[in-house]
Amino acid sequence: MSRKFINNKFLKKYLSDIMPLLSKIDKAFGYSASGYYFSIVEIISSYPNFKFSFSDMNKLSRSLKVPKKKLLKFIELASVISDENKFTLFSSDRDCFWLNFKGTKSRKSRKEKCGRKKISPDDSMDLDSISSVNITLKQYQKLLVKYGELFVKKALEIFDSWLLLGSRETIKYINKNNYGHFRADGWLIYETKVALGVADEL
Repeated sequence: MSRKFINNKFLKKYLSDIMPLLSKIDKAFGYSASGYYFSIVEIISSYPNFKFSFSDMNKLSRSLKVPKKKLLKFIELASVISDENKFTLFSSDRDCFWLNFKGTKSRKSRKEKCGRKKISPDDSMDLDSISSVNITLKQYQKLLVKYGELFVKKALEIFDSWLLLGSRETIKYINKNNYGHFRADGWLIYETKVALGVADEL
């Protein structure tokens, strides 16, 4: 857990208060609830109001190296299993979930928008359904201008599938910036043209 989070005296007290509740969730979840909880809080503690959008679950899944379905199941349980005072670790709505604190206002009055970090043009993109490709927002925008949205989407799918092969060749490019593979004379652009049936048009 982040040093900023754990050093707060109020939060230290909060953590000791929730351990019995984590034990209850352990039994229902079948895995170590405390491990999941602290890992999730480590990430969402840097978001406004400790709120995290469900639309960013792929990013959370990759960061924690935990399947998305398992994370969603844990969050669901942690949002409904309560202690004797009807306190739950998380609350959620259709769009996001957030961390609850004892002694704060009722979760029903928490109407803030889902927290999101401001994305810098030089930050890596969180690409829907693409788990391994690593390019920045600025680079992604350049690709859209150069090739168009449909072409870029297909190229990302092809390259992501290639990275997921896990071979000696592909593993070298995991967690590294992959923008260089999108050059016009490279194999990826050629394979994308073939896949879209436009090999003679671009």
